Amino acid sequence: INRVRGLNGSASENQYPTHFAWNFMNGGNGWRGVSYFHTYEILQKCGTPSVETYGGMSAGGDSRWMSGFDKYYLAMQNRVKDVYNIDVSNPEGLLTLKHWLHDHLDGSEYGGVANFYAQSPYGERILAEGTPEEGKHIMINWGPIATHAMTIVGYNDSIRYDYNGDGKYTNNIDINNDEVVDMKDWEYGALLFANSYDTIWDDDGYCYMMYRTLACDYGQGGLWNESVNVLNVYENYEPTLTMRLRFKYNSRENIKIQVGVNPDSQKNIPLYTMDYPIIDFQGESQPMQGFWDTDTTDFELMEIELDVSKLLSFVDPNAPAKYFVELVENDESFTGNGEVLYFSLVDRTGDIREIVCDQVPKIITNNWKTTLSVVSNITADKPEIITDELPPFTIGQNYVTSLEALGGQPDYSWSRQYEYYVKPLSNEFPDIGGEKVIFSNMDEANKTFELPFPFPFYGDTLNEITVVLDGYVAFGETDLSYPYYFGESTMLQNRKVIAPFMADLWLDPILANNGVWVESNTEYFGVLWNTSYDYHNQMYASNFKFALKLFPDGRIETYYDDLRLPPYLMWASGVSNGDDINYTINPFIDNQRDPSEKAFIYESSNLPGTIKINNSGEIIASDLRDDVIYNITARVKDEANISDVKTFHLSSGLIYDYTVSAGDDSNIDFEETVSIRFTFKNNSNSNYKNINCEFSIEDDYFTIVKDGLNIGDLGAGETKVFDSAFVFKVSNSIIDNYNFDVNANMVSENNEWQSNISLKVNAPYFLISETDIIDNDNGMFDAGESVSLKFVIQNIGHMDANNLEFYYNPNSEYVTVIDPVQNISVIGAGSSLEISFNVKSDFNTPYGTIVPAELIIRLKANDLQQLLVPINVGRVPVLLLSLADDSTSVLKFIEEFDNLKITYDKLDYCPYDMSAYQSVFVCLGGIYQNHQLSLSEASLLNNYINEGGKIYMEGINTWINDEQYDLHEKFDVICNNTMNYFEIKSFTGVQGTPTNGIELTYHNDELNFINYYLSAEGSSFPFLNYYSGDTICVVANETSKYKTIASPVMFGRMQAVNDMENTSKYVKAIADFFGLDIQYLGVDENISEHNPLNVQVFPNPSQGRFTISTNLIGKNAELCIFDLKGLLIAKKHIRDIETDGIYYWEPGNSKTNTMPPGLYIVNVKSGNFSSSCKLIVR
Repeated sequence: INRVRGLNGSASENQYPTHFAWNFMNGGNGWRGVSYFHTYEILQKCGTPSVETYGGMSAGGDSRWMSGFDKYYLAMQNRVKDVYNIDVSNPEGLLTLKHWLHDHLDGSEYGGVANFYAQSPYGERILAEGTPEEGKHIMINWGPIATHAMTIVGYNDSIRYDYNGDGKYTNNIDINNDEVVDMKDWEYGALLFANSYDTIWDDDGYCYMMYRTLACDYGQGGLWNESVNVLNVYENYEPTLTMRLRFKYNSRENIKIQVGVNPDSQKNIPLYTMDYPIIDFQGESQPMQGFWDTDTTDFELMEIELDVSKLLSFVDPNAPAKYFVELVENDESFTGNGEVLYFSLVDRTGDIREIVCDQVPKIITNNWKTTLSVVSNITADKPEIITDELPPFTIGQNYVTSLEALGGQPDYSWSRQYEYYVKPLSNEFPDIGGEKVIFSNMDEANKTFELPFPFPFYGDTLNEITVVLDGYVAFGETDLSYPYYFGESTMLQNRKVIAPFMADLWLDPILANNGVWVESNTEYFGVLWNTSYDYHNQMYASNFKFALKLFPDGRIETYYDDLRLPPYLMWASGVSNGDDINYTINPFIDNQRDPSEKAFIYESSNLPGTIKINNSGEIIASDLRDDVIYNITARVKDEANISDVKTFHLSSGLIYDYTVSAGDDSNIDFEETVSIRFTFKNNSNSNYKNINCEFSIEDDYFTIVKDGLNIGDLGAGETKVFDSAFVFKVSNSIIDNYNFDVNANMVSENNEWQSNISLKVNAPYFLISETDIIDNDNGMFDAGESVSLKFVIQNIGHMDANNLEFYYNPNSEYVTVIDPVQNISVIGAGSSLEISFNVKSDFNTPYGTIVPAELIIRLKANDLQQLLVPINVGRVPVLLLSLADDSTSVLKFIEEFDNLKITYDKLDYCPYDMSAYQSVFVCLGGIYQNHQLSLSEASLLNNYINEGGKIYMEGINTWINDEQYDLHEKFDVICNNTMNYFEIKSFTGVQGTPTNGIELTYHNDELNFINYYLSAEGSSFPFLNYYSGDTICVVANETSKYKTIASPVMFGRMQAVNDMENTSKYVKAIADFFGLDIQYLGVDENISEHNPLNVQVFPNPSQGRFTISTNLIGKNAELCIFDLKGLLIAKKHIRDIETDGIYYWEPGNSKTNTMPPGLYIVNVKSGNFSSSCKLIVR
């Protein structure tokens, strides 16, 4: 950048800091590496401050995020324009690189530099005496894994190294014995690269690398991807439009910023949005600026200015539009909080004009979007495509024509715009068998397959596909995932890929079900992933099961099982052409929302023929058919990053244009009757006789009112216009942002044409962003209590909703609603409102009962949407976590819980939210089947304790040998190593505690030995002793906020001495210490005499196959299974229930064969009655 500006690079104002971009992706404290491809994206979209602006080369260290409007404004003027890849695996690519190093390929006075990835440079050799640069260091081969980035600064064709030791230096002998003489056999020539290890490394920080290493395969001595990357920068960049945002927030990994615009200034939701590679769920759980400056008192405060010039692409110059900023929070644990203090739009098209938002201060909405907006008209000089129409093509000839544009800031960059439309699918998770993919390793691996059919994708017809372990398939030459890639969307946007779940995944060899499977047949090509995630043993999660199907017509389907996504996992989902222009991020699961148990379809108009638009604006086409009218959308972008888009129709003669009329505008809304006005033109030199046109929509959401017309004759150059040529009505059950095609078939006496136009429907779409229990007590819905349930309803659809009825149905015999219906006159698009219902629970409601309630939204007596709102009555007394392979204690606890009638749930994983439980029992196993807590598990348990939780935790290694976390400190115990093992024989209760009088023995075998004992400190005290003496075994701790019990021995190995109920008494003692609400609850729910359904499930617990018993005989019913989050797992319509009222649920007819162990709600509806019961899956 100093070269193009003619500046002195030794001055700090012309140098650029190492840490500005790096700190956004380094894990928060510099503990993980950062892909320079992510850094490139920051330099392209946000720029970088100078060292002077930043305050130093690395001011603030590894965790600092820069704050200040002026700093970000200065940074956005220092921008990378383009990033290029040079394949250097052959002499032609090497020559291109050398020219770049010499003169930037354009005759410049000064040459360039290039970045590359390889393994860290170890094992350097010394150039031989008597050769050029003798005594200097050189890399003759690179290691197998790319761990380091370096910079190439020069080349020397005279450098030489004798690889085969024959005393000669040659480029024309087969020295690697592959029977081919190529660049891999070169012993002449080297590149000079600079390393980041300071001047003490090698030759003042520099080293040579042989040309031969460029040709070697990655992993066998070569560079990552056998390529290098070079940059082109803006000499001067001035943003046209910016946004300023000042806010406070305490946990930056839970939040991201996105901006948007709606050309309709009356709307409260953006129509177009864009986001940034910074403040994007990054930086660990720290305040916004990180902890870096002892003089800074408000680390949570962030001031940022963003370049939003690109939004001007979507508005008309000088027309009022509404501009938005959205802070998106992904925070299911409710740990993040903050507020927006200032927001403004800064018009920089002339004299600076700032439009300040008056909607602040505003509290940041938990686990959803906080939206602010301003209205303004910006007089921007934007580019405009001025070509009116395209000339016709001639069959059998290649087609070339040029497009033209005016306005904006030339030079222009042209491209073709493709659209992929995403819709939810109701299909169940597919059963993909076939071939298990054998990868070369368990982490960074891929394998290429021949497709069983030609697959159309972004204008290309593809016959080969590469399946990548990291959750995607690729079609380009570059199939390797970026080094230090973590799942951010950067790679998706810049690779030609289809990505169901793009993340840094691996195969855990311990898990037999981990793997990738491919099924290939003439109907579809399918891929199934079941993978894990692990980063340096610090964060681990497993069983990410998802699938992909590709079809010959270009359809793409993605499927997701129950993923249980951890909050720290970054991932992206969508399809991309790899040009950073044409890509579609799945909008239904954007912003890291959980896609579990969902499926989606991607569709595009894949008409035959190859049509490209090059960077200069030339349309180049081949293999066109005379029976097709092609739709081509062209895009032009100027130097200010502002674009214009225009769709053309191309054919051998007949073309058309259309105008949509829906209500009082051109936006198609649900329930509307839509009329389309068509203009037909004969663009050829021939006459067309008696043209008839027929329209269709192959979709049940639409009812055709008028489907065709007679165009009649069209002479050469003649145009005809038809009002209301096609008329249809939209259903009110359609979803928002629903894309569909109108198919048009035109037939004349001698010709036939087919075409389609893609349209979109707006609809309201509701979700509940907040639920609150107002009881003037503990904020919980307890048995026998009357409370007010408050719901905050968000309309996140693109259409207002009027005259709605909200019906609250608890679906439970234990809960009654005073007034179940609320009428609402209007909820605008992007708006929210509060509604409340007064409900009461029965005094006999078992603790922890989950009420499978639903909020039904009705319009004109029709159900518009059903929102599941399960609510707990009280809290479940115990969550039993079976984390170890050893189930001895777990089974014993289950037996005693059943004896004592203590309600419990059992899980084999640590859930993110445990607030629904009064206590958590953690079983970590014995000495040989020990489970070591991960950082994630320990953090979740620690969060639970910090919120007033109660934890019993047992494990022989967790107190002394395993990693110690903040969680362990909460137990206030000291481990005293006895050096030698001693035998565990018996236990006795402690006087003055709930265990007083209890006597237990320990199972006598080779496992009843231990080499340490616990002692209490702080607020803790002995809870159970060894033998009858004073040596402490189990320690309890009680503070004003939480309670804990630490046990180094396994309850499952304890046995009663005299009183056979002593083991039960010990569990009762734990329950009493924790203050648990013990109340009878069997697995089967109590049956109400007033509800004739009387639903029961057995066996319960089940392993997926179970029987449902009702007293419905010969009647129809709807059966639904929900998880604890209210997610619908499966639904079945049952007709004519057998005479005994029994229905058999088989794993093969639902998703229950993949239901993970846990607690579920089975709900049966018939007529006006509904009944639910619990189902435990093990």
